[in-house]
Order: sequence, then C-alpha cells, then structure tokens
Amino acid sequence: MDYYKILGVDKSIGSEDLKKAYKKKAMQHHPDKGGDEATFKQINEAYQILSDPQKKTMYDTYGTADPQEFQQRRWREQNNGASNIFGNMRFHRTMDDELNFDDVLRTFTNFGAGFRQHQRMRPQNRDIRVRVDITLKDSIIGKSEEITFKLPNGKIELLNVSIPSGVTAGDKIKFSGKGETDIKDAPPGDLYVVINVMEHAEYTIKGRDIHTRMFIDIFDFILGSKQLITTPDGTSININIPQGTNPGTTLSVNEHGIPGLHGERRGKLFVELRCKISDYTTKELEQIRKLKEKLKK
Repeated sequence: MDYYKILGVDKSIGSEDLKKAYKKKAMQHHPDKGGDEATFKQINEAYQILSDPQKKTMYDTYGTADPQEFQQRRWREQNNGASNIFGNMRFHRTMDDELNFDDVLRTFTNFGAGFRQHQRMRPQNRDIRVRVDITLKDSIIGKSEEITFKLPNGKIELLNVSIPSGVTAGDKIKFSGKGETDIKDAPPGDLYVVINVMEHAEYTIKGRDIHTRMFIDIFDFILGSKQLITTPDGTSININIPQGTNPGTTLSVNEHGIPGLHGERRGKLFVELRCKISDYTTKELEQIRKLKEKLKK
C-alpha cells in the first residue's frame, strides 16, 4: 500500500502540510459525508504511519511499518548457521595422556550455559497484532465486524470480532490461540486487535469526553433558547442556553460521552457555543440600530 499516493503527497512533505493533506482527504471521503468507508480507513492508516517519525522511517526504508517481520528475520539471522551445542564439546588430554578434569568441568559448565541460552532462544509462535479502524459512533455503541489478517506464513484468516461499547484508541482485545501456529512444539500465539478511533469532522475525543461546537444566533445568546443537537451516536437532545450567555461559553452534558469500559464513569459531551450572524435586510438592520440606540438611553 502506497501511503504517499493515498494522501496525494511526496516523501519530502512537512508535518503541517501532511496534516492539512490528511484533513482534506478525510473530509472528502468521510462516510458521514457519503464517502467510501474502505478508502477512509486507508487514509487514516496512511496518516497514522506517516505522522509517526519512527513508523515513517521504517516504512520509507522497508516498505512496511509492521515490526513482526523484522522480529522473525532477526531471530533467523541470529540462529542461521549456528553449530550444534553438542558438536562443540571438546575434551583435552595432558602430556601424560591423563584426562584433565578441569577441562571436563569447564566443558560441562559451558555446555550448561549454552543449553540454557539455547532454551531461551527456542522459537515461539508469535502473537499477531491487527489494527481495526472504527468510528466514534462504534466506540460509543459497539459493533461486530469480520476482520481479515495475515499470518506470518502468508495464510489469510477471517475472524468475527465483537467490539464492546466504550473502547477507545489504543485499547487491545485479546483472542487467545488465534496467532501463529507454525511451530508445532510451541503453544499458539495470540491475536491482539488494536483499536483505532478515526477522526471525526465535527467531534473531538479527549479521554472519554467528546467536544464539539454549535453556532447559534446572537438573539439566542441574548434572550436564551433551547437548541436541538444530535450526538455522535445519533441521539437527539435539547440543550438549554441560559439568557445572557456569552459567545464562547462551553456547556457540558452528562452521560453523553464515551461509556466506561472497565468501571469508569461515562464521559461528557462538551458544546462550545459560537455566534452566527444572520443575513438581515436593510429594514431589519435599521430596526436593530434603533433598538440599540434606545437601549443605550
């Protein structure tokens, strides 16, 4: 997968320009705006790799940011051409052809250390890590999804994953025994599904709290009003704007953030109120001007 091509950038791009390119592509292909979800996931994956200096360096050098391939390669290189421990044992005789027991003791001591090292270096079936991109709505209500992942031997596996309500970015879901199984004498590895919550065009996630903005008319600030807002999970709620509220005020709504996963309290929804100036006619502007002068007296 060519991450640079997906974002439409070249390798020399700076971090700020990369972020701008990502946001432009994300807005263009966001599922909530009618975009293709698979393309949107690729865009997020490309940005996650290229925005991380270490992952970007690995990708630029090796064409992948998956460390598992390098771990397996390193183990093979370390063990390639290694001599059999028993084949390296040597006993020496003294000049009068008597067995030197110091050599025997030293040989078996070295053998024991080498055998323990060999045991530690025995190959193990590796764990597999698969990143799954979910939406903010999925994080709140949960979802089931069939994922595909590739084992080190190249075999493609399918698994139906139940993603619980309340997962956040970086959470891992473990599936025991679903990892590598190539090494028959070793227990199978595990599969870890690592959650990535995709960025949303209108909402920002901070911990378990969700932040957004709402634009309302200046008269709603002055007189107060009730405003209908739709939360990320599709729930419609009324927000009370008190009379005399100033633009820039942030209101909080309990129990409308991301649910707790391990006993944590559910987060809040924070709504920053911004002022929207309507298009008034000449007559309406004159009335507002007269009212302003009257109120000043």
